[in-house]
Amino acid sequence: MWLVAISLTALYALGGAALTTFFVRRMPLLERLAIGVPAGSALFGLGGLTLAHALGMTPLTVILALILSLLPLLALRDKNRRRQLVREWRQARLRVKLRPATLFWLIFYVLFGIALILFFRGALFFGSSGSYETANWANMGDVAYHLAIIEGFLRGENFPPEHPEFAGARLTYPFLVDFIAAQSAALGTSIPDALFVQNVALIGSFGVLLHRFARRVSGSELVANLVIPLALLSGGWGFLRVFTDFREAQNGLLDFLLHLPHDYTNDPERGYRWGNMLCVLLGTQRSIVLGLPTGLAIWLLWWRSRADSGVKRTSAVGPMVLAGGLCGFLPLGHVHTLLVMLGLGAVWALLTRNWRLWRPFFLTALVVGLPCALFMIFQSQTETEPFRRFHPGWDFKVMPDERMNAIFDEKVGVFTKIGYLLASLPTWGQLWLKNTGLTLPLLLVALVSSEAIPTVPTRWRRFYLPTILLFVFANLIQLAPWPWDNIKVLIWWHLAGVISVACLLNWMWARRSFWYLVVPALFIILTLAGALDVTRVTTRAAQQNVYTAEERDFADAIVKNTPPRARFVTAPTYNSAVYLSGRRVIAGYYGHLWSHGLNSQPREIDMKSIYSGAPDADQLLQKWQADYLVVGPREKGDPHIKINEAYLKKFPVIARVGEHRLFKLR
Repeated sequence: MWLVAISLTALYALGGAALTTFFVRRMPLLERLAIGVPAGSALFGLGGLTLAHALGMTPLTVILALILSLLPLLALRDKNRRRQLVREWRQARLRVKLRPATLFWLIFYVLFGIALILFFRGALFFGSSGSYETANWANMGDVAYHLAIIEGFLRGENFPPEHPEFAGARLTYPFLVDFIAAQSAALGTSIPDALFVQNVALIGSFGVLLHRFARRVSGSELVANLVIPLALLSGGWGFLRVFTDFREAQNGLLDFLLHLPHDYTNDPERGYRWGNMLCVLLGTQRSIVLGLPTGLAIWLLWWRSRADSGVKRTSAVGPMVLAGGLCGFLPLGHVHTLLVMLGLGAVWALLTRNWRLWRPFFLTALVVGLPCALFMIFQSQTETEPFRRFHPGWDFKVMPDERMNAIFDEKVGVFTKIGYLLASLPTWGQLWLKNTGLTLPLLLVALVSSEAIPTVPTRWRRFYLPTILLFVFANLIQLAPWPWDNIKVLIWWHLAGVISVACLLNWMWARRSFWYLVVPALFIILTLAGALDVTRVTTRAAQQNVYTAEERDFADAIVKNTPPRARFVTAPTYNSAVYLSGRRVIAGYYGHLWSHGLNSQPREIDMKSIYSGAPDADQLLQKWQADYLVVGPREKGDPHIKINEAYLKKFPVIARVGEHRLFKLR
């Protein structure tokens, strides 16, 4: 059912593109279509979510949501808008000129596009036995969690959404991208195909918007072409290890490249935490796949409005209103992007003091965003304290734990605390240089160059400098229970930075002579580690099983024998078969729940007591309103769970698939 997923995505993207005509009268057609993907996703997703609460997740709901997302096409009844789109189409055709450089980049992007397709095809696919597999080891826990959310919408009647691993708690994770995938699956598309088509569309939008934004910033086609691989193939000095690995390999070069032994950008044991953008973010953190093109669309609209210099309000208000609308749906789309856009918008508004220009953005963001935010936080059980801790060093652990604790110890003086921080700076800097390679040195050169040596446009330098605050802030304040999650903020500093680095490389290339050798060498050094990690995924060298065929069959048995909103007792694992049924688990995987600000330990202790048949086991079942209990390989393999078969005998087994048994508790 690929055609269904492709048609659905294309149609709501056209609706989003048509929406832009209400706010931006003149825009290159490619930019309009690229903005249309996240804008159409918002229309389709929000409309479907509203309808699903009343009608459930049915094909009728999806079709009605699609019709709602296509309503902006009514704008084409206006003769002037139709003429404008025709002009944009003709201008787009005139811009295509096959020169040697153009042909080179065309071939490069065709090959790069094929690699990206293989990469995202490996995010989730069916194994030969009907199992769920992933080629990206970093995606193991994430894809299982997102499957639980999607199946909850499809087969669990999860409206309003509860957390699939914490029954009874509101789902405060930004789930809109998963809901849109569920809409496609509701029309018959398999979930792997729905995710694949959605990923390709959003990453395609991201690439176009990044290219167009860099082109507007620099005025250079070379900068625009360089910035995409610089961003997506991010990495540090980890590639140096590949030469040692190759010497130790017993087979030839081709076999070595097809079976790379490990990652070169994400290796905590060797101090590499700045993982490649594709492998650790776009290939795993599904909400950021929607957040990044949305944020770039906002940046592009800000730039069009000349937010840092000011223009006539009549020509700027439309783009700012559209930017505000895109920002407004982000509480359901990607919260970190929302915080970044609001924060940077506030800084740029203060710097420009052009309040009339920025007012439409913030007002529209408030009007659209407030209902979305209230919907997310209503009856939330998320503990907010872990999202605002002082934690210098990001995830590099630049200070021992006892010194970290001392920062909060009132007995330790403020100067001692400052001393701890200053003493950590050399280690801190070394780790960033190690993880980002030449990016930081080149970025520094680009930004400190004088106006006499204009490596970076002056206007872009003013636009970029506030993003340094993101880097500083995310290195000092822990914005999530897991410090590593600050990368979702740091990535925006990175995207702005690679535009500056691309501008510097462009300046070098224009000097000719020996720079024709230096620039390609610098480009290879900047991208080689990331390219190796992406190659490892595309060749499926690290293919891993997420769910076995038996677990998928057991999930189907659960669907047949239990009501959609039932509660389950399972082992606290990240890939319980129950998640594939769309049902809720009372206490799921601690790593997921802790990173979402949910304290699952009391529930987990109670679930283990139930399995062991503790004296208060029956009372605990009543306390948590447990309906069913699962015993399978995950439960038997958990060393912390002792299964009391004598206690479980009083409950009937209503389904059995292989080693999996489903007990009815009431």
